[in-house]
Amino acid sequence: MPLTLERLVAGTRTFTWHFLGEDVEVTYRPGVLTYAWLFDGTPHDSLAAAAVSLDITGANGKPIKLDADSLRETLPVHVLRTINQAIWDDARVDPTTAETSGGS
Repeated sequence: MPLTLERLVAGTRTFTWHFLGEDVEVTYRPGVLTYAWLFDGTPHDSLAAAAVSLDITGANGKPIKLDADSLRETLPVHVLRTINQAIWDDARVDPTTAETSGGS
């Protein structure tokens, strides 16, 4: 039986993102990371598609919502882009070791 796309893209990864002296736990779906994800979408759409959890809270102490509209209204563009780049960097595979770039 061939490998289905659904099985190929299933699963999550978690890594610690270091930003502004803080450690932020990021869990994402590596299976959604395509070149279209990186280049064709807006930063908030891309993050909403990939993120499962993001250890960032609003002023009320509650976790921020991870849908595209909430991310657009909540996070500055440079933060959205930096998180997306951290996800992309974590998902890259080193061809010499066949390991990702640094997620835990």
